[in-house]
Amino acid sequence: MGVVYSAIHPVLERNVAIKVLTEYESGSRAVQRFIQEARLVNRIEHPNIVRIFGYGELPEGRPYLVMEHLAGRTLNALIRERAPLSLDEAFPILEAIGAGLQAAHEHGIVHRDLKPQNVMVLEQLGSAPVVKLLDFGIAKLLTPQTSSLVATRTGTTIGSPSYMSPEQCAGREDIDLRTDLYSLGVIAYEMFTGRLPFRAPSHVEARSMHLHEAPTPPSLVTGVPAPLERIILRALQKRPEDRHSSIAAWLAELAQLPVEVRHWRPVPAAHGESFEPPVDTLALGKPGELSRADVAITPQPKPQMRDSRLSRRAAFGLGMLAGAVAMLAIGILLMRWHRVQPVAEPARPSAVTVPTIKAEAPATSAVEPPAPAPAKPSKTHHKRRLTPDDINRDL
Repeated sequence: MGVVYSAIHPVLERNVAIKVLTEYESGSRAVQRFIQEARLVNRIEHPNIVRIFGYGELPEGRPYLVMEHLAGRTLNALIRERAPLSLDEAFPILEAIGAGLQAAHEHGIVHRDLKPQNVMVLEQLGSAPVVKLLDFGIAKLLTPQTSSLVATRTGTTIGSPSYMSPEQCAGREDIDLRTDLYSLGVIAYEMFTGRLPFRAPSHVEARSMHLHEAPTPPSLVTGVPAPLERIILRALQKRPEDRHSSIAAWLAELAQLPVEVRHWRPVPAAHGESFEPPVDTLALGKPGELSRADVAITPQPKPQMRDSRLSRRAAFGLGMLAGAVAMLAIGILLMRWHRVQPVAEPARPSAVTVPTIKAEAPATSAVEPPAPAPAKPSKTHHKRRLTPDDINRDL
């Protein structure tokens, strides 16, 4: 993994890019591939491939490359901003990528890691954009001169899963230049539809889809014309022998499309399928840095979709405002209604009628009343005759 810094040559006062290897271990395969990239690029020497001026090592031993400074942006950033593209917009870029790949293939070199993150686009007003291919670190040399190149272990899968050919996903060793054609077909599909042909939540599932599933026809995504669709889908065939024999043959068929196809404009959401911007795998770093790590980036909205989104947001805001005004009006009406209503006097308590309780006759008891108490005996005076003693006592 490496990072790229923008720098100025102290003597020549020229802008250059310095790519420094971050995961350093003396004699490791990463260092060997880093050196291999410089050798292969200088072997090709093509205007659509980034130039490398020199190689060196930092004081701690980390290797670095001095490269051509490119004041542009990656094709990945362009796709995220403007896709889906018309054929007039996409063809100059595809043609430049194809020219660089064709030059590499003529030198027996297969890129094996072609993706929008490894393509720089420098747009120029009034002329075709300048396109540069980057990162030949995992390239493969098809000619017998392989002694100085790093060999890939049998069964090892290298590359970016979203753009890898089926033979790469299977870990086959006998890949050829048509693996780059497949990756270019994935890029073309993405440029014309704004999305990848295979969208999967993991690298394992993405590789499986490249091996076994067919992509959704571009005509069902953005209305791609049938002649252009056939060219794209042929590049995405599972078997290499079913694709074009070379990048040049694929570009030639693309250039021979009729005028009405060349002036075609994409129509997002064709046939009821919604358009979704592609998920980026461009790694973000500090200003001036660019790494090869696969880091998912949240897709940004397309500029041409802003008006409709703004109108929806405005309508939503007006709806919320109208709802708030209505609620306020209802509250005011309720307050006024409560003020107008007379206050009801409390009801006076009515006289309480105490119910008359009738005394009930005591129940007749079967028990006989007690006998009356016996009368007290009265004093009985008995009469007797007076004696002479009684008369004398009284006197």
